[in-house]
Amino acid sequence: MIRAPRAIALALLATLALSGCSAAESASPREETTNTTGQFTGPYSDIFEAALQNATSDDVALALVDESITEQEYSYFQSKLIDCFTSLGLTASFKTNGQLSYSGPETSQEKIQACNAENGVDVLALHDAIVRNPARLDEADIVLKCLQDTGVVDNGYSIADYENGVNLSAMIETDEFEGCRTDPLNYSSRSQ
Repeated sequence: MIRAPRAIALALLATLALSGCSAAESASPREETTNTTGQFTGPYSDIFEAALQNATSDDVALALVDESITEQEYSYFQSKLIDCFTSLGLTASFKTNGQLSYSGPETSQEKIQACNAENGVDVLALHDAIVRNPARLDEADIVLKCLQDTGVVDNGYSIADYENGVNLSAMIETDEFEGCRTDPLNYSSRSQ
């Protein structure tokens, strides 16, 4: 099972986290990163710009140019990906949380990656990232707050503890950890 859009979204978010958002900034929305064209202005402006610069087709560019990804655009690119996977002889589907899964005959990773790259996986990943964290708050802060709210860790557990993986092996197998990792802003209120 592959989680292409989620994996790419998390890779994008990890890149963002490494680009300079410190713990001191964590309580407020992430400041917009300067982009070279100035075309985009929202919390994900740098990601929209990078995705637009790397767009592999006109439909990807059109989905990105207005700095918004509609549900219709999201569904369109999901369908394109499923069609591409089907053309490889694979059975593919998206779960309600955006996770892509596929099965079938052994297929080269180059073909899988080509399907993803040529059919808007960046659009899907960016949409998922925006839905998950619209204001682009600090990742470690929001996940830690969720873990504290759900009782996985106590209030003395710090961002440094989380970033250094303190007690991670004990947490990782819990439903709460997965819920907080995938939906940190909403999971704790849903689980109560």
